[in-house]
Amino acid sequence: MKIEVVKKHFQKWAKKYDSSNRERMIPCFHDFYGTVVNMISEKRNIAINILELGTGTGMLTELILSSYPKAKITGIDLTDEMLSQAEKKLKKLKNRLTLKRGDFSSTSFGNNFDAVISSLSIHHLTPDGKKKLYKKIYISLKKGGIFINADLVKSESVYIQKLYMKKWEGFMRSGRVDENNIKRRLQGVKKVDIYDTFEDQLDWLKGAGFEDVDVFWKYWNFAVFGGLKKITV
Repeated sequence: MKIEVVKKHFQKWAKKYDSSNRERMIPCFHDFYGTVVNMISEKRNIAINILELGTGTGMLTELILSSYPKAKITGIDLTDEMLSQAEKKLKKLKNRLTLKRGDFSSTSFGNNFDAVISSLSIHHLTPDGKKKLYKKIYISLKKGGIFINADLVKSESVYIQKLYMKKWEGFMRSGRVDENNIKRRLQGVKKVDIYDTFEDQLDWLKGAGFEDVDVFWKYWNFAVFGGLKKITV
């Protein structure tokens, strides 16, 4: 996927992104994002350093900073327009937040994070792009660190994948989502989304160095998956 195509797509929709009411656009919304929050750590009152890839308007960022009062997040996003929306939303939490504009597929991360998270962003990369990113993520984590990706995946079955997409579209319409927002999301599927199976992605995570990988949650084509960097490595 050409990065400029993705960039223009989100520059165009940044101001309207949150108006789409994502609870009515994402099935099991609270489970989807809540799984990311809950998998970061069993302990909430600890100082942890988190990297977020594809911060967008800061919705997941806000959930995590509110759930982990001593956490700090470094968020990377492709456009100034999205980051501007995030800054407004997270104004009261800015002392625990660092926002950077950049292409996370080519940006250096360092190696000092307790967790790396992402939501609905990595699916813009090609399979090779995902493989390279997973290797960078592995290097960026401390021993014992975790990578958690809440994203769209595709079924190994062409028939089931089409069924998932129909169910998703039906879910949005049943929630009376504005037709323009439905159209925008389905256009995004065709223009800027590249879906891979979670089976392939778990294999790629293993290839990057993660030994303990799994799907933490899944519903239709929405999944939360990732891996742990063992302390003994």
